This record gives sequence, structure tokens and C-alpha cells, in this order.
Amino acid sequence: MKTAAPARRVLFLLYEMPIFQYLCTKQPGIMQKHHLQHLIIFFMAVCMTACHTDSQEEEQPATNDSLQTETQSQNSDSLPMPQAWAETVKKNIHLEQPLTLKEQAAEVQLIIGSDTGVVRGFYLGDSIQKVMQHEQAWLIEDSTGFKTFSIDLSRRRAEMIDIQYFTDSLTHQLVQSIIIDIYQADAGMWYEKMYDYYTARYGKPTEEEKGKRAVWQSPATYRVVLEKKTIKQAPGIRIRYMPL
Repeated sequence: MKTAAPARRVLFLLYEMPIFQYLCTKQPGIMQKHHLQHLIIFFMAVCMTACHTDSQEEEQPATNDSLQTETQSQNSDSLPMPQAWAETVKKNIHLEQPLTLKEQAAEVQLIIGSDTGVVRGFYLGDSIQKVMQHEQAWLIEDSTGFKTFSIDLSRRRAEMIDIQYFTDSLTHQLVQSIIIDIYQADAGMWYEKMYDYYTARYGKPTEEEKGKRAVWQSPATYRVVLEKKTIKQAPGIRIRYMPL
């Protein structure tokens, strides 16, 4: 999976630096050109490092998920995958602890987005066309295998929420997994608020590395993974929704 969010964050921060604005707006002399060139080269290196690190971080989960999908597909003799997941989740969603979104913290409301569905009003196995029609965030990437939507939290500080809907590998028409990246300086606060919400909805985590990573299993047969990001250039948290 590829994402441009760390790069966008670094470029925003570069533009906001007073020295960068000074060097760009003043009549450039030889020394100013020299400093500007070095500054741009430095930030390009940081940007490439952020993107490379993020892609490495994402590569292994994607591989594990694909292996899990293969195993599930081999064992399924009912509805085609992942349509079968949607039927199972919808049938058992009532087993979760009912929570009213408007009673949750503002950060939780912004991410969860709806009282229905698994998240933002959608289920795993829903049509990607349904997502395209009803997702309220801004579409920034329209690829065959996934769609990326974004919500700006603070353009000046390059804080944002990226929501990616990944489709099945056979038809590319059904939502197979959902990944939400929150790029926010106060990652700890966002982590705690989402942790409290998921614990109230699903119960205690089935796996946990305190303050860094937690996994919940829904009685509606899907799991949620909450992780704190380790990339210094783009702090925040990641949330993954995937079938069991």
C-alpha cells in the first residue's frame, strides 16, 4: 500500500518555516540560493525517509492480511468472500455494546462518523460504490485496489485523517478492509480516546502492548487494531478494521 500523507505533512511543514518563506520571497542572492538549495535537498531526504519507513511498516500487515484472506477463501463454501463477511457482520452487529455517537468525545465522533455499520456507516463487504456515494471526506486517491479519503484537521500543522478502503482482489468491488491514519501531534490523547471507545464497544482487548497497540475482537466477527505511529516526521495513530 502506498500513501502520500507523510510526504504531504513534511512539505506543509517546510512551507511554514520562516526561513523557507524568507528565502523564497526575498530577491535571491548567491548565498540565499545556496541555503535554499540545501534546505530543499534536506527536506526531500526527510520526505523520502518518511514514505519509505511508512511503506515498510505497512507492507507486513498487508502480507499477513492477504494470507488470512486466502485461508478464509479456501474454507468458505457459502457466499463469495468478502460478501460473506458483510452478511455475518450485519447479522451479529447487535451483539456489540450499543453506543450513541453523539455522547462520545469529539475525536471519536470525527473518526467513527456514524452510529451504523462497522465504521463511518459502512460494513466490510459493502460495495465500494456505496462508499464513493456516501463517504463525506474528501477523495484524494482513486485507485483500482483502494480509495483514499482525507479530512484536514489543521493545514498549518499538517494534521489530517486519511481513510483508506481496500477492495477484494477478485472483483475490486467489495470493501475488504479499512485503514484510518490520524496524523496528529498529540497522538497519545487520540490513542487514549479511541482506546476507551473500543473498550466500551467490544470489551477488554484480546491483545495489548500498553499505550502502543491494542486489538479487539467484535462478536460480529471482525477485529480492530489500534496502533500508535512510530514515524517521528508524522506522529499519530493507525486504526485497522479487518475480518477474522
